[in-house]
Amino acid sequence: PRAVSWMCLHAGPAAAALALRSDFAAYARESGELLRTLISSGVEVPEEIRDHYSSPAPAELLDLAAAVVREEVVREGDTSGHAASVASMLLAGLDGFWRFAAGERAPSAVAAVPRSQQG
Repeated sequence: PRAVSWMCLHAGPAAAALALRSDFAAYARESGELLRTLISSGVEVPEEIRDHYSSPAPAELLDLAAAVVREEVVREGDTSGHAASVASMLLAGLDGFWRFAAGERAPSAVAAVPRSQQG
């Protein structure tokens, strides 16, 4: 949420489109990989989760985002480097999401807990 909020406030159309395209593509790939790992490990995965996470990335949305990037970079002169840096930031947020889902705490979260409660 932090990365998306920052992007909404500060990114131009090309940077936002590239970040969202990168996020959707990575999330779909990583979710599918997680689902395959769970199933191959013998974990019982509910059918609703199998259906949702085995869906391919939304091709129409990815194509639309790519078109926005192409048009905005040409029309507005937005730099590809700026767009790529915003996409990298959003992907780092996605990495943080997966770490949180795995039960890992960020260093800032550990520092906020009194030492007596840190493991």
